[in-house]
Amino acid sequence: MKRLLLLIGLTLIVIFNACTKKSGPTPEETVKAFVTLSSTSKDTADKKKLIESCTGDMQDAFTKMNDEQFKKAYLDRKVALKDFKVVASNIGTESAEVRYWVNVENKTGEKSATESNVREVLLLLKDGVWKIAAIRIFGTDQLVFNQGITF
Repeated sequence: MKRLLLLIGLTLIVIFNACTKKSGPTPEETVKAFVTLSSTSKDTADKKKLIESCTGDMQDAFTKMNDEQFKKAYLDRKVALKDFKVVASNIGTESAEVRYWVNVENKTGEKSATESNVREVLLLLKDGVWKIAAIRIFGTDQLVFNQGITF
C-alpha cells in the first residue's frame, strides 16, 4: 500500500512538472535570437520571424513596416553586430527583463566607428513562449525601437 501511494505521488509530481514547464527558449535565448536575426536578416521573409518573436507595440511596429522600410533598416547593413553578451536578467512567472551589451560597427558616417551599448528588454510570456514587448536604453524609459534596427 505504501509503495502504491509513493508511486502515485511520484507520478503526480512528474505530471505537474511536465504541465507547468515553459516551452521554447529562455528569455535570454529569445533576446539573443532576436538581436542576431536583426543583424543577419537576408530578405524580407525574415520580417515574419521578427514579428513572431514580439508582442504589443514591438509586434505592431514590424507589422506596419512595409518591405522597403524593412529593407532599408535591416537589409542595407550600415550597422554590424560584432559581440553580444547578456549581463543581467530577472525572470518572473509572466514577465522578464534581460539586459544585454552589444558591440557594433557603425558605418553610417564618413568613417566606420565601433560602438558599445547596453539595452534592457522587457519580455512577456504568451502561450508558454517568451515574446519581446519593449527594448529600452538601459537606465531610461527611452524606447530604442522606432521602425529601425535595434541594437
